[in-house]
Amino acid sequence: MTTHPQVQLIFGAGGIGEGTITHAWTTSEQTSELLDVLKELQITELDSAASSPPGSPRVSERLLGESRAAGKGFVIDTKIERTAISGGLSGVAIDSSLKKSLELLDVKQCNILYAHFPDPNTPVEESARAFDNHYRAGLFKEVHPQLTITFWASNNFVAWLMQSLLRASERMVASLQET
Repeated sequence: MTTHPQVQLIFGAGGIGEGTITHAWTTSEQTSELLDVLKELQITELDSAASSPPGSPRVSERLLGESRAAGKGFVIDTKIERTAISGGLSGVAIDSSLKKSLELLDVKQCNILYAHFPDPNTPVEESARAFDNHYRAGLFKEVHPQLTITFWASNNFVAWLMQSLLRASERMVASLQET
């Protein structure tokens, strides 16, 4: 008999809060009710973002924090705030965005930390260094069912930029191993 791996569903929390395209679960009470339903369905990972919901940044994170999602057993992924100006993935911007996300989510650590959008004006080494510093400080981690894997992720990146970022990360790892 063939066995199939169990599928892990992740709930996209971008619809929590009232924004330009969303109008669902606009209060902490409604968000708590949603979390109860998700728990019944055994969906315990939430994919949030500082930019969510669209048009109302950080409302999703605030409502998840107010409804005590982490205290109810949910793990929460989040994404660095998308900024309209260059430098959105500078070390300072990553520091600021992650600090605010953790505060609003009412957690000390998120599960996966994403670079939501590329920033061609910030050297990839600077972004990689900032993510690495926060990982080493224990501010984000991801645990896979079979292995323990800790990483940060990206979203909406073109292939050449992702390749550049991976090369920068590899160089950082190599330099750390030499010391």
